[in-house]
Amino acid sequence: MRKASLPMFNKFIIGCVLAATTLLANAQSPALAQDAQVIESLRKNGSDFTKHHRVDYFFVMPSEASAKAIAAELAAAGFAVQQIGVPPKQKTWEVHVQRLQLVQVDDMQATTIAFTTLAKKYGGDYDGWGAPAAK
Repeated sequence: MRKASLPMFNKFIIGCVLAATTLLANAQSPALAQDAQVIESLRKNGSDFTKHHRVDYFFVMPSEASAKAIAAELAAAGFAVQQIGVPPKQKTWEVHVQRLQLVQVDDMQATTIAFTTLAKKYGGDYDGWGAPAAK
């Protein structure tokens, strides 16, 4: 059996990383498009993007333990926990956190990617964000 050369192996690894990155981006593209739509809606409602916005983030978690764990991690990162609980007629736990921040497409999309990964770490889902217009 012939050994693959190191340059060929490196190209293979780089190809795998690029493929994984493309798959991740494609899987999240609806969420990333939603980020841009929310910002466009804020713009249409007269939001001043030089001002901080009160941004609400939402997560859906499978258990009380996972909801409390993600809430604790977000609180440690500077987010204010607004609510942890099970809505009426639901079986999953919802976590609502909030932070005062500037809102820009690139930053919000980076947050969506990070929060999607964080939610998966605890077996849940990132359910998006919203903010009232800052004027």
